[in-house]
Amino acid sequence: MEVFIIILLIIVGVILMLAEIFLLPGVTFAAICSFCSFIASLYYSYLFFGTIGFIVSLVISFVLLGVLFYISMNKKNLKRMSLESTIDSKSSENADLYVQIGQEITTQTRLNPMGSVIVDGKMFEAKSLNGYIDVNQDVKVVGFEDSVIIVNKL
Repeated sequence: MEVFIIILLIIVGVILMLAEIFLLPGVTFAAICSFCSFIASLYYSYLFFGTIGFIVSLVISFVLLGVLFYISMNKKNLKRMSLESTIDSKSSENADLYVQIGQEITTQTRLNPMGSVIVDGKMFEAKSLNGYIDVNQDVKVVGFEDSVIIVNKL
């Protein structure tokens, strides 16, 4: 029964450590529980089997963790876990092709301070320089920042 408890604690420690490495960012509850599980397995090994049991349990823990980490880091397994798609879209078209500075347009959504405006049936992102602007309010274009229209309330 003692050997079963020790093996179970080592397996739980390894599973939680792999979950910590591959699934959970930062030091989380899984890492703390994994560490406690390894410590408990070493404690029970020493308690039931003495120094030899402690050393054997320690070596088995490190070897098992190393082998499973190596298998997990295999190129084929990492490729299966990795994201391979790319995003090639833009947030919006170049607004400066459709809008001139000084032009008056109407807001489509509330600008607080970012929102949307429609110009000639096309929706663009807009940013208010002077606070919040409600829906369907007339605004004046004062500039551009990347693909965002900078507007002022009339």
